[in-house]
Amino acid sequence: MKRYLVVAISIIFFTGPPSIAQIEKSGSLFMYMSEIIESLPGAQGDHYIQPSQDDLMVWSEAISYLVQNDYTKCAEEAFKVNYQLIQFEDTVVNTVFFILEDEGVNFHGTYIYNPAFLLPTVIQSPHPRFDTNTGVQGIHVFLETASMFFCLPGTHRCNQPDLSSCSGTTSVCGPSGPYPISDVAHTVQSFFQETTDVLVRLMDQTVFISLHGFGKQPDDPYLIISNGTRDRPDPDFAYLLGENLVLEDPDLYYEMPHINLSWARLTGFTNTQGRLVNNSMDPCQSNAQYSSGRFIHLEQEKSRLRDDQSGWNKVARAIQNTFNGLSSVPQSEEKGTVSVYPNPAHDFIWFQSHDQVIEQIQIYNTIGQMVYSWPLTSSDGTPVIIPLDKLERGCYYVLYNGKSSVLLKL
Repeated sequence: MKRYLVVAISIIFFTGPPSIAQIEKSGSLFMYMSEIIESLPGAQGDHYIQPSQDDLMVWSEAISYLVQNDYTKCAEEAFKVNYQLIQFEDTVVNTVFFILEDEGVNFHGTYIYNPAFLLPTVIQSPHPRFDTNTGVQGIHVFLETASMFFCLPGTHRCNQPDLSSCSGTTSVCGPSGPYPISDVAHTVQSFFQETTDVLVRLMDQTVFISLHGFGKQPDDPYLIISNGTRDRPDPDFAYLLGENLVLEDPDLYYEMPHINLSWARLTGFTNTQGRLVNNSMDPCQSNAQYSSGRFIHLEQEKSRLRDDQSGWNKVARAIQNTFNGLSSVPQSEEKGTVSVYPNPAHDFIWFQSHDQVIEQIQIYNTIGQMVYSWPLTSSDGTPVIIPLDKLERGCYYVLYNGKSSVLLKL
């Protein structure tokens, strides 16, 4: 499996080193998730139970603890809403993932966090049982790109006949009318939407890629790429992704509603995750007017991109080529900034504080063991060299002042 390195620094906030999850499993994450996708309830059966507002508050806490690497508290909150937290060691890609898995009570979906992520991308497959192969395509792309997060719903989009109050209509589940509440791309009262909300707020460099499929009509392109609006942001990641997909498949042609302003089919404007990410004042009822640049809605004809692993790899490579080099140093809790370079590193890093006093640096591995600690003798902005030659290759957290953390790839 080919891996790409990303020159990126991501800040993750937590108050201490990560803890151990409540359940441990190992094997192939792709095969594990493929079995979950295959067993998802279908278009009938009313399995999906809409969460209450109290449930959503608990879930928000669980996701917040998860991306802050506090796995004990995440597991405690998840248990309250019939979820288990699984520490999953993928023996194929040699990476540890954390899975929030429904215990089969309310069918709210499966959510996976990669603490050793290389791309700040969130892969979402809202319709895995209706849009053929988008579920397995999603987990494959998530693994190939070393993305940060993967979101999968718990049932077919038509599983529950009760209707969403959000705007937009569909005929995919019967006569044209409102979307069912089990269609997580078109309701705001879901764990899928709440997860998106937490990731938007806590991880401010995340980009959400929503994988869909459609039946191609004679005048349709192979691909419709939307950012959820008619607005063109800078940078325009949706456009760059389209260009990179054409590099992978020169015969592929696409439309973009924010480039071709007359294009009106399958625009993704009513997608509630897109509305949320694009800062709609009311994601349930109102289309976003301006693009944040952080949402990409991919409507894919089946044969070229989602039919098999060859097409999935095209999407994965295009995402890698679009987001490789995406770098930022988000604001820390103290509103200060630091630089750690090079990242990825080899035998050493330079650590430099730009506008705050750093008294100590600690390095933890991904299971919470402190592997090195240094007191800083310089806090006047002068770079400090930190040796790494005794560390094994992998991912680590560089904590400074015991609070903010930089994800470091060796």
